Amino acid sequence: MDDLSPDMLEQSNASQLSQGEGEEQNTFSILVATDSHLGYLEKDPVRGDDSFKAFEEILKLAAESEVDMILLGGDLFHENKPSRKTLYNTTRLLKQYCLGDKPISLEFLSDPTDNFPEGIENVNYMDANLNIAIPVFSIHGNHDDPAGDGNLCALDQLAMNGLVNYFGRSQEIDNVVVKPILLQKGVSRLALFGIGNIRDERLHQTFLRRNVKLMRPEEDEEEEPWYNMLVLHQNRVMHGPKSYIPEAFLDDFINLVIWGHEHECLIDPVYNPQQGFHVSQPGSSVATSLSEGESKEKHVALLKICRGKFKLDKIRLASVRPFIMGDLVLADHQVDPTNQQKVNSLISRKVRELVEEAKADWLDKNKTSARKRRMDPEGQTNEEDTDQDQGGHQQMEAPKPLVRLKVEYSGGYEIFNPQRFGQEFVDTVANPRDIVQFYRRKTAFTKSIAAKTKAEIDHVEPTEKLDSLKVENLVQKYLSAQNLSILPEMQLADAVRIYVEKDEKDAINKEKDLQAEKYARDHPNGGLLDLKRAGRDDDGNDMDVDHTVDEDEESMASEAEAKKPGGKATPRAKSPRKQTAASTGNGNVKRPVRKATTPPAPMTSSSIPTRTIVADDSHEEDEPENQGGNDDGYQQPAVTRNRSPRKQAHVILDSEDEASVANDHTGDEDDFLVPKAGTRTKGKARAKSPPKPKAAPKPRATAAVKKTAAAAAAAGVVQDQGTSASTRAAPPLKGRAGAQNASQISSQGSSQAPSRLVASIGSRKKKLF
Repeated sequence: MDDLSPDMLEQSNASQLSQGEGEEQNTFSILVATDSHLGYLEKDPVRGDDSFKAFEEILKLAAESEVDMILLGGDLFHENKPSRKTLYNTTRLLKQYCLGDKPISLEFLSDPTDNFPEGIENVNYMDANLNIAIPVFSIHGNHDDPAGDGNLCALDQLAMNGLVNYFGRSQEIDNVVVKPILLQKGVSRLALFGIGNIRDERLHQTFLRRNVKLMRPEEDEEEEPWYNMLVLHQNRVMHGPKSYIPEAFLDDFINLVIWGHEHECLIDPVYNPQQGFHVSQPGSSVATSLSEGESKEKHVALLKICRGKFKLDKIRLASVRPFIMGDLVLADHQVDPTNQQKVNSLISRKVRELVEEAKADWLDKNKTSARKRRMDPEGQTNEEDTDQDQGGHQQMEAPKPLVRLKVEYSGGYEIFNPQRFGQEFVDTVANPRDIVQFYRRKTAFTKSIAAKTKAEIDHVEPTEKLDSLKVENLVQKYLSAQNLSILPEMQLADAVRIYVEKDEKDAINKEKDLQAEKYARDHPNGGLLDLKRAGRDDDGNDMDVDHTVDEDEESMASEAEAKKPGGKATPRAKSPRKQTAASTGNGNVKRPVRKATTPPAPMTSSSIPTRTIVADDSHEEDEPENQGGNDDGYQQPAVTRNRSPRKQAHVILDSEDEASVANDHTGDEDDFLVPKAGTRTKGKARAKSPPKPKAAPKPRATAAVKKTAAAAAAAGVVQDQGTSASTRAAPPLKGRAGAQNASQISSQGSSQAPSRLVASIGSRKKKLF
């Protein structure tokens, strides 16, 4: 904040409480922490309990400070499916420190159905069956987000048990609507917004499309203004073009942002002059990687809010394992590169120096922290405790530290196995397997570098490459060159990431089924899925009927047709379904021969409505729809198949008795003239339109259709009662009226909420209703 102008600095200071300004009965007292990662390395004999020790210290600080509530910024658990040991320890700690008879002075004003998952009727401290002393509010992170069957997470289980108030889950990923938790203490009012983790690239796009709406509470001139606080769990640092959330995306009516997911502790509030809010990044309470950001001290925040102003005090976590990092350039120590023993001795000596430095620093800071906590309210120190500290801090045993030594080995030095080297420090450090990290100095590209072999270039920085690799990036790179029509690359890469990181074994199958259903909805009457679902092959033929034509039978039929007076041999067709019947000179029609997989059924008379198939006047006939056969002995196997509606070509008569084709591409499934078994078209059709993938609405009885129907009736043709255009009723109107009714119902339901909300999209604000 040193680079702020005087006006901005004055505006920043005006929103913060001064020392002793707050009123106890009107002041929210909140303990803020993020990224606890409970269960991290729980099977490690040395570091297995680190996450639980830090979380217990957080709960103990909350109880000692007598806060009104605890706010967690995501990643309470390290695994998406926590082990039974982790769930047991978490439940035990929450019951030990958060249950009790302490009265709660927070008034809950919002609608619980807008904030909490289904099945949670109210905030936990309002439940008569629970005795809550410190309510815990938490959003989910990228490690413990909802997934799998039921789209549930571990926080849902804690919420159903009444130990945690889980909020911030969005019902739609591409249309995020955030409704705040409204709390009041005395005259101070707090609107708490929560956005649980959504994949950064997707949320970035949602912000760009302006589909993230924060429903801010309506202000009342007679009451104190709402203090709007947002807690989210996303990338704050840019890891890619769209793999982060810029602060400029957030609404400018927000007063304070609690940023989770980033593990580096930057807990001191930073003022954003463009947006007009402060940002606090508490960081993680346990180191989950050996990086520079994790090596900084871990803190939690004691936040106080009163009458639209805030004050944030950071508290150092004393139970966190010490972590120290160092650098070593071998070329600066003039060690012979060929003498590997001296090189190893130099690295070992440097590691021991780091261990001693980390232990001394931890003992000194914990000694000071213990003294501060034993100070009485008047600021006087207990002499007996001080003597014990002065004589006892040397007896205090520091935990094994985490050590990371980065060794630069340019200049002809050889690397060795870090795990074998770490065996020397098994009893000294907490991470003996990965103490040393080798790297080379980055140099500008020259011709000499271009002359190096590919093996030498690929050998540079192998460890850092492995640390930065992500599964979704590998999958995306591989699939970028593919052309996937049903499974999009991004969705498939995300499913693979969930399969690997969250151990969801059905993630890929579920994504496949989801995309298949979406494809079927988008292509109801076309595409490969429709053909397979209708029991047809790629050519549209029935898969259980043999459509191949025996060559001998076909040749005999062709010869017999040619011997007739004026007859011609019908050319061979690939598929009977695709072949359009061609009329001969005397009107006889050559029917293709089929092989039936079932014995033919005898033809029986039936009252089923017949279909109208019109050709030349001298060859009009009505063919029954039964599956037994037709009038000239051709029999079709009795196969029942529900076919998908397809665009059909109907042969009709015009005023000059010439055959023409009318493409009827309207109607629903029951109104299409789908060719049935034993049905053939006589006469010479001019054209046949190919099937279209999309269905259209029912046909209308136009004047041309009525004229055609009258002409056919005059010619003695029986009309199809089931599909006559003149007798079809118009379908009822849907969609628009239904949407209006739904909108009215939604507005009426939301207007009954205890507090009115106003939709805010970026800097644009409008009333919801």
